[in-house]
Amino acid sequence: MSTNDWTELKRLWQSDVPAAAPALEVIAKQQRRAWAWRSTAIVDVVATILGVAASVWIMMSGKPNGLILGAGMLALTLVAGGGSLWARSLRRAPAADVSVLASLDAALHRARVSVRYWFAPFPVNVGYFLFLAMLAFVTAFGDPPASLPKMLVALGGAAIWGAFIQGIAVVYYQARLRELARLEELKRALDENAP
Repeated sequence: MSTNDWTELKRLWQSDVPAAAPALEVIAKQQRRAWAWRSTAIVDVVATILGVAASVWIMMSGKPNGLILGAGMLALTLVAGGGSLWARSLRRAPAADVSVLASLDAALHRARVSVRYWFAPFPVNVGYFLFLAMLAFVTAFGDPPASLPKMLVALGGAAIWGAFIQGIAVVYYQARLRELARLEELKRALDENAP
């Protein structure tokens, strides 16, 4: 968003459109979070590449149940990467002619993508917990390795990590949903007041 667009948006917020004031706060937050959004995209791509490489390595390691565990890890990695891709694949609406409306449309697009991005961990965690269950069953019904206590600690740690990610997703999903509602309310108000 250019400086002129930002100045025009601030002027709009001082107008008589009642929905404008809360939406300015949302757009300002989005501008402050832009660096984090780009960083998360890079981390998602790197994690997916590393996850696929680790899965293939486990499948080819020749360890007992390596094929099953590697295939499960590969499926989980692809589901998680797919969730991130799904969130970011939302098509952007064509830009409006007026720069203020184009800026608002860009903010709406970012908010919609953010809502989808923070919704994605919900189905991904279903796969994650199924993967943890598979690990537990493979260990319980297979030949228990000598390192069983270490594996149980690793499973417990992985379960705590999954719960932590799910908790963050719940909080951020609700926050992004409220931001999207504010921006959509402003868009509706501007559309109603349009000549």
